[in-house]
Amino acid sequence: MSNTIANTKKRLLQGTIARFVDGKWADSTGAVLPEKLIALGTTEALQCWSDGKPTDTITEHPLPNIDDLNGQIPVEEWEKGPDGKPRAPWVHQYVVYLFDPVSAETYTYLNSTFGAKIAVERLAERVANMQRLRGDGALPVVKLDSRPMKTRFGTKSRPEFTIVEWRKFGSNGGEVKAIEHKPVGKPVAPPTAAEELNDEIPWLA
Repeated sequence: MSNTIANTKKRLLQGTIARFVDGKWADSTGAVLPEKLIALGTTEALQCWSDGKPTDTITEHPLPNIDDLNGQIPVEEWEKGPDGKPRAPWVHQYVVYLFDPVSAETYTYLNSTFGAKIAVERLAERVANMQRLRGDGALPVVKLDSRPMKTRFGTKSRPEFTIVEWRKFGSNGGEVKAIEHKPVGKPVAPPTAAEELNDEIPWLA
């Protein structure tokens, strides 16, 4: 599954890397990130890792089967993970592109954990729903947040992109506007008493 909010296929990493560690958000230097940012886009990618660095990245969709890619590399060549067991070199990355409207800084959050998968997919689904209603220019302002998540090692924190408001971005550098909360769809008339009683009132027949 891949949902893009903007054109995010030029390169996987854009701007500064955003990290979520032990329930806290920071950049790669440890500096605290702005609490609220605009979510520009989401995507998914596959990366092959060696010596703590990505050696290959696949961004073109549909993504190939990750098990097939890992199956092409002998297990004996896999590096060991923190648990001492061989760790598959190819990982599935879940990505969000963020923008600070004050400093104009761009951030990229990417991670292969299950918690990241939940956060990114939740954000992508909500954006897709809003854009169906308000058009492709609708983008969320998100709070960099966290949520508890049960794991086999106990309850841990996972990232969460809490939407605090929506903004409408005009095309070709047009005006940025707040999205009005207009009624969605057409009103539906409430059922009549007869309809509620299935059109049958035996004792009045």
